[in-house]
Amino acid sequence: MLGILISTHELGHLLVAKAFNVYCLEYSIGFGPKIYSRLKEGKETRFSIGIIPLGGYVSMYDENVELPEGKEVPKERCLNNIKPWKKALVMVAGISVNLVTAIIFTFIYATCFPNYYTAEVIYTGYAETGAQISTITDGSVNEHIAYDLWIDGEISGHQFDSKLDRLYICEIAKDDNFNEIGYVVDTKALINGNEYVAVYLGSAIKGNEVVSNLTFYKPSSSYFATEFDKKCGIYNVADTVSGPYKVLAGDELELHISIVTASSVDQRPNQEQFDSRVSYTITTNALQHGEYASFEPSNFRINGKEYWAPFGERMANGCAYFANFFQMIGLGLKYIFTFNFNEVGSIVAMGSVLSQSSVAVGWGRTFFLYGAYLGVNLAILNLLPFPGLDGWQLLVTGIEKVTKKKIPEKVKNIVSFVGVALLMLLGIVIIFRDVIRLFL
Repeated sequence: MLGILISTHELGHLLVAKAFNVYCLEYSIGFGPKIYSRLKEGKETRFSIGIIPLGGYVSMYDENVELPEGKEVPKERCLNNIKPWKKALVMVAGISVNLVTAIIFTFIYATCFPNYYTAEVIYTGYAETGAQISTITDGSVNEHIAYDLWIDGEISGHQFDSKLDRLYICEIAKDDNFNEIGYVVDTKALINGNEYVAVYLGSAIKGNEVVSNLTFYKPSSSYFATEFDKKCGIYNVADTVSGPYKVLAGDELELHISIVTASSVDQRPNQEQFDSRVSYTITTNALQHGEYASFEPSNFRINGKEYWAPFGERMANGCAYFANFFQMIGLGLKYIFTFNFNEVGSIVAMGSVLSQSSVAVGWGRTFFLYGAYLGVNLAILNLLPFPGLDGWQLLVTGIEKVTKKKIPEKVKNIVSFVGVALLMLLGIVIIFRDVIRLFL
């Protein structure tokens, strides 16, 4: 994925530079020692692959580039001697290619793969003071809503109808930063007779066993359930600050789950169906699995239903995905500029996300969705006026155009070198942190 995004980014620079007759010495994917380098006879541009695949570059002729021995190039083919608007187009070409690639990837993801029924809204009743459930507005009436997940399998010999039966989710668990971390299945789960809040952390799309994907938290001591909360099955909320309970071999789990039955596959459960939900109890013992113990699967799975939405709806979904990428990247930039690097991930963290996503939806969907997201990411980051990025080159070109003066090449080189070094240092630090997190 990175190879496609980086190579097309640099290819955009190369093609536009050649269109303006700029002499290009080398087109390289990756940095550091070369594992491949070739200059075809009679051609002027060498194609190379570096051993560090975290970027790339196109080396264009200017005052600081040493030409091959015996080679003479007219000064009008120097990057700094073409018109400023042409130079700006050369700089912005890579960004443009990344955006086009991201758009193509987004709409391939949206139109060429099926959608899933996963969670549906359940109407649980009208607004009451102190209720802790999310709200939506339907006309002039605020109705409290909860969610469900599509299920498959059986409990105690009862076979569920995978088209109609859904697992009732009484609330969404959040960490201390208010990030959603999972679905609350049972707020009065018992482990060895002690109460815990059972949170499902697995995928909501297909084939994920419920019990083996549960994490257990102690109930929050500061939460007091209202009568409306209790009607919805909320007696406790998870104390995520203190961290999850570590399951030990021999622990006995008693899990209470609720099943809501809808009238058809494409209908959300209504309030009457919510009120008539059926409760089941799962009991199981934890067994030792390597360093940690876990509860055995119960043949009870989350399994979203695959369907093909109308083409117009899929196109609209593609637009929504693309707009969401910008919101996510904006949040990431906020973390960077406020030095909140705990919320920023490296390619190591992204690899972890990709592996989890591929299990849930397959490698095809994962590739195009995250390829599109990273494409937008590269485009926006490269627009930043930070030394070493394309945005910096655009800023320098603009300053030289306005002031009618050339900034000394030595100054530009020193600033660019420092900028690249800082970017590489930040990348290395975040990679190192993510590697440590993997093992801890």
